Amino acid sequence: MKKIVSIVICLLCLFATSISLAAPIQTEQASVRGLTLASNIESVKKVMGEPFRVGHFYIENYWGGYSDIMYEYPGVNFVFSTKSSKYPLIKIILDSPQAAMDNGLKVGVSSNTVVNTFGRDYDFSNSEMVYDYITDPISYNIGKISFQLAGGTVKKIMIEVRKNE
Repeated sequence: MKKIVSIVICLLCLFATSISLAAPIQTEQASVRGLTLASNIESVKKVMGEPFRVGHFYIENYWGGYSDIMYEYPGVNFVFSTKSSKYPLIKIILDSPQAAMDNGLKVGVSSNTVVNTFGRDYDFSNSEMVYDYITDPISYNIGKISFQLAGGTVKKIMIEVRKNE
């Protein structure tokens, strides 16, 4: 009986170790045309050109809210924070197969394709797969990549700074 218990414990430890050995998602894997959350308005314009529309992305909070700037391009939107004069990129939204992440993921791929790319270490709720990644190893800022699903197919991808949740 002791042998069986020891074997089971060893197998559980081996299983737990194999899960934790998954490679963390790198900032470069959370990019669109080389643009990451470290980008700003100037770098987005340099890569993407002038947006076909400039809009505002309203964020509501306890004090009423504020409006960030959104640059719209075919299939992808870039949201910049107005809380800093440097206008850092805080969110990338892919909502059409016209645009893709640099690793090839885009709207229309299956959830299995996402798992094959990033692994099984994700949170799932409300038809959404969410992966965390470190956006800045020095300050240890955490980003998240959300894949909104319908019928096992990606309908929207959002790369953004993770708020304190």
